[in-house]
Amino acid sequence: LASHYATLLVASLTGTGIGLALSAWLPTGEAALAVLPLVLIPQVLLGGAIVRVVEMSKGIEALAGVMPSRWGFEAALHMEFEKGLPGLLTGYFGEGHASALSHLAVLVVFTMGLVALTLAGILRRR
Repeated sequence: LASHYATLLVASLTGTGIGLALSAWLPTGEAALAVLPLVLIPQVLLGGAIVRVVEMSKGIEALAGVMPSRWGFEAALHMEFEKGLPGLLTGYFGEGHASALSHLAVLVVFTMGLVALTLAGILRRR
């Protein structure tokens, strides 16, 4: 249960980081709200819930690799099904899929990068 909460916490921190980075770099709150759909729609489309990543073309799959929603969704799948239904994970990811911990590590790196980007945006305004 703790691993589920950790996954949700890291994914939500990443989402918060996206919002903070946008608001730090854009001149007004209205501009941030206008740009937000341009950032979030690719997150939804390339996150892996609508189309499995293994079914995407190589170029789109590479683009999905830089979407935090993909890593959060896959980490959640691992946490939910790794012990009970491992066959489902093989069917979803294919053979040789990474562990839940590696997916969480990618999300942590995204979060740290977004915090750094936010700080740079704040310092730029000074």
